[in-house]
Amino acid sequence: MSEIEQPQYATFNRRMWAATVDVFIISLFSLNIINYLMDRIFPPLDMDKIYAIANPEILSDTGKLIELLLKNMFEQHLLERAFMQNLFTFICFAAYILPFWFCYSATPGKMLMRIKIVDAATLQPMSKEKSIIRFFSYIVSFVPLTFGFIWIMLNKKKLGFHDMLAKTVVIVQTKKKEL
Repeated sequence: MSEIEQPQYATFNRRMWAATVDVFIISLFSLNIINYLMDRIFPPLDMDKIYAIANPEILSDTGKLIELLLKNMFEQHLLERAFMQNLFTFICFAAYILPFWFCYSATPGKMLMRIKIVDAATLQPMSKEKSIIRFFSYIVSFVPLTFGFIWIMLNKKKLGFHDMLAKTVVIVQTKKKEL
């Protein structure tokens, strides 16, 4: 009888290097797409109004400063711009990450670092449903000051909040032994 080999869980550093590679790749295509969409939806920012806030007379008058900040925020649709930019970014990340997870259980960054995401119970590739749950669970890992990612360093299976919610683990791929 052969012993079941315990997986080697991917470390925080290895996972962050993989994420860095993926963010770089995503940025190559998404920044232009997002900027194009934002330019089609919103008029250009009036930079003169924004620079006017830096006037020393305005900076010294708190009431006037707050008034101008709020006026700029509403006139230039800054809240709507932020919401739409975040939404488009989220969509670009989904368009990049999910197809790779569906096909390979890893993104190019994870492949480069020789790690992959698997079902925590079976150590088999995660299902499409788990992939989607894991992707949306990134929000839970990110929102509380990225604590859900930092948590990876604090437990023995190197789980982030998104791993716990999706019931996945990230493991180091072992080299196949030749016969």
